Amino acid sequence: MSDANQISNAIPTKEHSETDSSVAAKSTTSTHFCDPFATVVFRTSDNVIFRVHDYFLKAASEFFRDMLDRSVQSSSLENPISVDEASNDFEIMLLIITGRPHAVLGRAPQTWEHAEKLYRLVDKYQLDGHQLWFSELCAKEAGKQPIQALILACDRPCVDTTLARCAIAEGIPGLSANDPTITTVNFVQPSGASDGFHRMGNHMKYHVLEPNNMTLDFRLRLGFKGLVAYTHTFQGSSQSSTIDWNAMANKFVANVRSIEEKLGGSA
Repeated sequence: MSDANQISNAIPTKEHSETDSSVAAKSTTSTHFCDPFATVVFRTSDNVIFRVHDYFLKAASEFFRDMLDRSVQSSSLENPISVDEASNDFEIMLLIITGRPHAVLGRAPQTWEHAEKLYRLVDKYQLDGHQLWFSELCAKEAGKQPIQALILACDRPCVDTTLARCAIAEGIPGLSANDPTITTVNFVQPSGASDGFHRMGNHMKYHVLEPNNMTLDFRLRLGFKGLVAYTHTFQGSSQSSTIDWNAMANKFVANVRSIEEKLGGSA
C-alpha cells in the first residue's frame, strides 16, 4: 500500500471521530498554518494541527494530488489527517512547498541524522520540484557523514548534485583514514607495504576511496549513475599525494551530468 493510501485510510470516520472541542483541547495549532478557511487539516505525531489550502498541496506533488483525490471525505479539525512527522519537520516541509522557503533557513538541522530525516521527506511526499531547497537545508550537515550523504544524493532517479558536491568537497577531506564513517569499504594493505604506511592517514584514505575497495553494499546503494560517476572520479586517486577536493567534487558532478545526458539521449 502506498504512503498516500495509508494516510488517506488513516482519516477517522464520522462514527469514531473526536469532536472539534476535544481535538482542540488536546492539540495546538501551527502559527504559520492556522487559516480557518483552509480545506485540509493535518495532525502531526506531537499533536499539532496544520490547516493548509489544498491548491498548495496539489501543486507540490502527485502524492498529495493522489491522496486528496482518494479521500472520501474532507479533512477537518474533527477529522484531521494524521502524519508520522513531528510538527517542526512537517512545518519546514510545508513552508517550502507553500512558497516560503526562506523562512526555514534559520532552522537548519544540527545533526546529520536530522538532516537525513528531513531530506527523505522529498521522496516520501514526491517533492522533486522542491529538492534543491532540502539539499541546501541539509548541505551543511553532509560534512559530518560524507559517505552516507553521497549515498543519499545518488540513490535516487536523478542524482542530487548539490548534496553530492558538498559531501565530496566539504566532507571527505575532513575524514581521517580510520574515521568510523568509512565503514562501507574494505581496505587491504598492499603487499610489501611497511608498517609506516598505516601512519600515512591521508594516503591510506585515498586508497580506501578507490572504487575497487568499495563493498557491494556501497556499489548497490550508489545506483548505476552514481557508481559510474564515482568510478570515473576516484579511480587512480591514490596515485596522488594530495587531492584538490573542490576539483574532485566538480569532476563528480560533471561525470553525473554527462551520464544523465547520454542516458537521456538514448531514451
